[in-house]
Amino acid sequence: MVKRNLITILVLALCISISFSLSSFADTGIVSEPESFRITADDEALKILNELDGTDISYGELITKVYPEIVKYIPVDLLEYMYNEKVKKVNPYSGPLADKSDNYIDPLADIPGLLAFTSTLTAGSGNLYYSSTTQVVFPYVPFPNLLALSQLRAEDGTILAEVIESLDNTYAVMASNYFYSPVQGRKYYVTGTHFAKSPPNVTPPYISGYSSTPLLTY
Repeated sequence: MVKRNLITILVLALCISISFSLSSFADTGIVSEPESFRITADDEALKILNELDGTDISYGELITKVYPEIVKYIPVDLLEYMYNEKVKKVNPYSGPLADKSDNYIDPLADIPGLLAFTSTLTAGSGNLYYSSTTQVVFPYVPFPNLLALSQLRAEDGTILAEVIESLDNTYAVMASNYFYSPVQGRKYYVTGTHFAKSPPNVTPPYISGYSSTPLLTY
């Protein structure tokens, strides 16, 4: 029997007060060539991801260390934002996730952006299908860039698989893949990390959020 766990987190992304400290980013000398991409973690990448998991590191630093070949495809201003967003520990879903603590209402905001952050985990015959989706809800116009990062984790938090997908000028992006060596009786869950670059007149200019699934016993 196929088991499916699905949790959708709607995050009303209002104006975020952002004060960039970009010295670490500026030192990289990165030149952005924005382009859609998809990448999955190989054994070496998974080793690095697990070594860095739980350390004080930003998403920009993490992606640069693990996937240096894709950095140039991320819009440079969105990458700057990712360099100022620390990697968050996301536990298996057990109730609504709180809004980001730095959200506040700006009475002068143009159009507040509303996104849906979703992660799913499905058990099939000899495999697990995992995914995370970043979806535009309002205003329903293409966003310049949407990025979804999906991780399959064991119950103890070990990262077993990861896939990242980024699309330009789109309403949604889904990062998904199959994991072909689940162990009978073990528990798994999915964590999603989501980033977006907003269109002009939509606030905040950059949006991030998280999602996860409950534990699933294979």
